[in-house]
Amino acid sequence: MTFPSRPRIVVTLTARDHVGSRTQIREALEDGADLAEVRVDRWSPEERRSLSALFPSPLPLVATYRSRAEGGEGEPLRRAEALEELATFPFAYLDLEVARDLPLEGELARRMGRPEAPQPLFSAHLPRGSSPKDLHRLLSEVGTARAPAKVVMFANLDTLLTEVLPGLPPPTARPYVVHTTGPSGPLLRAWARRLGMALVFAAPGRSRSAGSVEESQIPCDRLARFLHGAPDAPLFALLGHPVSHSISPELHERWMEMAGVEGMYLLLDVASSSEFVGAVPVLGAGGFRGVNVTHPFKRDALAVAIRAGRAAERAGCANVLTFREGEVEAENTDVAAVIRRVRELRDEAKVDPDRVTVVGAGGAARAALTALEALGLSAEVVARDPVRASALAAEFGAEVRDPTVGSPASLFIHATPAGRRECPELGIPLLRLVGRDSYILDFVHAPLHRFLEERAARHGARYEDGRALLAYQAAESFALWWGVPVDPQELKRAARGGS
Repeated sequence: MTFPSRPRIVVTLTARDHVGSRTQIREALEDGADLAEVRVDRWSPEERRSLSALFPSPLPLVATYRSRAEGGEGEPLRRAEALEELATFPFAYLDLEVARDLPLEGELARRMGRPEAPQPLFSAHLPRGSSPKDLHRLLSEVGTARAPAKVVMFANLDTLLTEVLPGLPPPTARPYVVHTTGPSGPLLRAWARRLGMALVFAAPGRSRSAGSVEESQIPCDRLARFLHGAPDAPLFALLGHPVSHSISPELHERWMEMAGVEGMYLLLDVASSSEFVGAVPVLGAGGFRGVNVTHPFKRDALAVAIRAGRAAERAGCANVLTFREGEVEAENTDVAAVIRRVRELRDEAKVDPDRVTVVGAGGAARAALTALEALGLSAEVVARDPVRASALAAEFGAEVRDPTVGSPASLFIHATPAGRRECPELGIPLLRLVGRDSYILDFVHAPLHRFLEERAARHGARYEDGRALLAYQAAESFALWWGVPVDPQELKRAARGGS
């Protein structure tokens, strides 16, 4: 088989029967897939008797019977029998696990010697804790010019960039596939064409409501739009910890599609400041035009930049990095987002703040204080750590507020991660901070723990989650990277939470 310069997209089907699989195969074809992977280990023994109903198929099919040791549901004692049965069907590929199936290769080769028989796909799923050296060794030992070698291992971002990538083979006639699970998984899949991989495995399309077998997989329609486009189409990402809650990819990719430009936006979970600092130059050299940065790396983002915009300099942190000709520029679009939203609230007569309470002492709080300073509004700072609160207040000419005394301010800006899955509580008493005439502006978009909304309801206050702030800062980032604004009506829809 001759492999194209663009990797072929393989959608891993989530269906557990032939009826659902046939539907998903048709959908995968519509979404731009080249092949579909049938996870036969997820089918019941009774349902496997209906495998013939998949043929003829509108897409070439990969048959996979993943064992439990490799993250599947297949029974080891039935493995040889299952593979021999699968070899009798006209699949394009039959996935063979290196650790288990090489002893069967002779018998399977005899069965697969027919012209219509599947080609082998040699795969190895390394246990967590394996060394990248194990991955590189397997790539050199397994696979042929006709049969790709596929190796999968867990890797965080630092391991991928510093240990996995340097040992990958250059694009050659010998096909290979390397995927990682964990935080680095989406990045390696997005780089599949750049690295010369033969195949890249994807999830069903975004609109299919089918979920995914492996959470690191990118939805097929997103991946196809990127890989079918220009080879130099740029990449973007949100870097932070955690990031799985973010809707930034949906916003940016919808806006790219509306603007008629090509690119892909990823979520990259970063474990530490050192990992963040080490990743930035590699991403800049690896086809990225820009990244958004969220908690807790906004101060680091400013530190790695060569130049910074006025908002980032005044806030002392950045949530946007742009890569231009080998240099890194920083900006803080959270500042513009807060300014815009507070002005709207005043114009809509929802609040006329004379005093604003800002809760938090991190990057979001610094952006809020920078925005309030630009608007000429008095601010007070509340934080769990009184030392940090005092330092922040002094830097921005604000006051330090004791949350146990005083009266509520008319505008309350919540600038901490509290409310997300990993941070259910605020840890600051709200009794004197939120009152009947308060307007709560939350940085957290769609919080899982709605303590602020519940507090507002109990006291007759008004509450707004972070959807407008998110949309406004994202639109500022989009304009920085593409040089065109987001359509005003589309931005209004996004600010209201439309998708």
